[in-house]
Amino acid sequence: MNQFKKDLNFGLSFERKAINTLMDTGKYKGVILPPANKPFKYWDFKLLDNEGNWTTYEVKAQRNTEKYNTLIIEYEYRNKPSGITTSTADYYIVYSADSGRVWTIKSEDLRTLIKEEKYERILECGNGKCYTFSTELFKEGF
Repeated sequence: MNQFKKDLNFGLSFERKAINTLMDTGKYKGVILPPANKPFKYWDFKLLDNEGNWTTYEVKAQRNTEKYNTLIIEYEYRNKPSGITTSTADYYIVYSADSGRVWTIKSEDLRTLIKEEKYERILECGNGKCYTFSTELFKEGF
């Protein structure tokens, strides 16, 4: 299996984990996933709550989170906007692949942190660019 497929499967496993965790709260009654056979960069899944409102989520998983107490949020890939720049998700969920800990933040709040330059630094991440944030700026859990 090539690295792209490994990375994709890694990410999808955490999306499933987030869906299952949120559905198990009893607050939601439906889920929509984007089409599997088409590129889709706006959100990872959409949940219907018991009052009939939809909420969209973007899920990320990363390693070495606790080692550096840092969450990494992509904003550009191959010189094109991506990640937080193009996502229309209501919430970002970030998992530590090492410990299973999870952090959440409203996308609107994340964009405010970026606008106010509350990130620690900008770094090259693979073929993209990312902001790094202290884990303390995000809410731990759901």
